[in-house]
Amino acid sequence: MPTRQNEDLEKNAELNLCRNYEELRFALINRWVVLGPCDKGMQFKNFCSDQGRFLLDPNIELEGLNSTIRWQDWTIDTTKPEMQHINEVLDITFECGVFLAGFVYSRKHQQSKLVLVTNNELVGIVNDDEISFDVTAGKQSGTLALRRGWNLIVIKMVVDDAANILFAGGLVDDAGNRTSEIFVKSAFMLGDDTDSQVFGKNSNDPSQAIEIGTPEDEVHRSKPDVVVYIPREGDDYNDGDNEHFLVFESPKSKTLLAMWTQGMMEPFGDNHIMLARSSDGINWEVVVADVIVHPDGADPGVVESSED
Repeated sequence: MPTRQNEDLEKNAELNLCRNYEELRFALINRWVVLGPCDKGMQFKNFCSDQGRFLLDPNIELEGLNSTIRWQDWTIDTTKPEMQHINEVLDITFECGVFLAGFVYSRKHQQSKLVLVTNNELVGIVNDDEISFDVTAGKQSGTLALRRGWNLIVIKMVVDDAANILFAGGLVDDAGNRTSEIFVKSAFMLGDDTDSQVFGKNSNDPSQAIEIGTPEDEVHRSKPDVVVYIPREGDDYNDGDNEHFLVFESPKSKTLLAMWTQGMMEPFGDNHIMLARSSDGINWEVVVADVIVHPDGADPGVVESSED
């Protein structure tokens, strides 16, 4: 029979969760993929390649505690004032292990603090490196070294109370503000949500597993025939979003010209025109970059120009 003391402890734990969640709502990672329920003894190495890198495979099927399990998308509605329950997507009625994974894109190398709101025991990795967590009431936090490009965060949660698997996570800086110049995606396209397919692979690829590399590696993921421009990004370059790509012959020579719009990211409002040229259609050189003006009035980024 529950005692008054136990009831008070449970109430305090719930209040801590609610308070921590409210403080973190502005910085939430709202896209995860989740897998479970599985045995508590399952480790990160169960998902790793022979080289020891974590592979997120949308097609993997594992033997769970009561059925076959696979990764599922979990999108957190950040407009809701209350924490959301992992049982929205997983059927958990007993003690078990649960894995969560999310991809965070950072425009530059930077440190960030991962804050996780839950009363369950956690271990985690980022880009295959272990995260060291500091634990306080209803909250665990650890410092991450985010690299430029995609970063894979994987969390293992040990569930001791199936009725208490609330979870939320977010990224903040040392001052407690949302980490700047990042955005979050899940790995898979589900239903009509084409925006979430950021790592789409050809359906005939022998492996559908997602292995994150460096930005220099990532450019070759889709096996391009020609590479015109590789974004540099970071503090001095607002060039992460490139689209509206056109190629045409120069009116004054036999060279090819390529023109496209560029900005930091699609809705950011700092779009500008880029122009590159090539004599053979294979090797390209940027000849004009319009003035890059940040919408908040900051100094322009890179400005390049030459005459064709």
